[in-house]
Amino acid sequence: MDGFPGDAEIIATMRALNGDDLQILTDEAETIVKSAAVEKQLKFDISYIEQFPATVNNEECLEAIEKAAVKNGLTVKTPGPS
Repeated sequence: MDGFPGDAEIIATMRALNGDDLQILTDEAETIVKSAAVEKQLKFDISYIEQFPATVNNEECLEAIEKAAVKNGLTVKTPGPS
């Protein structure tokens, strides 16, 4: 026995700020998997269990929530530049 398992499973959650970035991230991850599998002469299968589009806040709703929070004495934190 060479010390390697007969089967392995890798699970990942990928997130991005928008759909285009998520697609780029997904494509890059698949490229890495395919390249590593070919290099090591491994069989592989890629599947997706749950796929969701990027969540983008509605600016009008966000402003209303921020105003309500401030009115109720809560501290509003916003993410910094990415």
